[in-house]
Amino acid sequence: MERYAQVELVIAQRRLDDATHDVQRLRAKLKAASGSLAQDHSIDRSLYYAHVEHMHCAIQQKGKIVTSCAAEADSKRRKFIAVTKKRKVLEGLKTQRADAHFRAEQLLEQRDIDESNLCLQRSPRRGHLRPYMAPSRNIRADKWT
Repeated sequence: MERYAQVELVIAQRRLDDATHDVQRLRAKLKAASGSLAQDHSIDRSLYYAHVEHMHCAIQQKGKIVTSCAAEADSKRRKFIAVTKKRKVLEGLKTQRADAHFRAEQLLEQRDIDESNLCLQRSPRRGHLRPYMAPSRNIRADKWT
């Protein structure tokens, strides 16, 4: 989902860049044509004004395209940011669950170890583990029978 949103954002930004470049190109063309046509007295003024008007209309149309592309790129950017935030939140929750599971497993393992240590006591004479039995009152704690 995030990759798809990122691709949509890149496409929208490219459209915006292309439209902006077209507007700049048309303005430069109008500026260059205005200077050369204004100095050429053999061209009829009505043709000159028609050409200038045509260029202005083309620039306005491209300006509308730039505005729509900018709005689209902005919405795609917001969508991408939302998807990225959602992914980060989900990754954080996943990490927290994994950490909680790991801690619970460690706690269970430690409890098992503690229980086994309580149930077993090393016999000093034989060197092996025997079940722990609390000494009775009349038997000394250091003797096993």
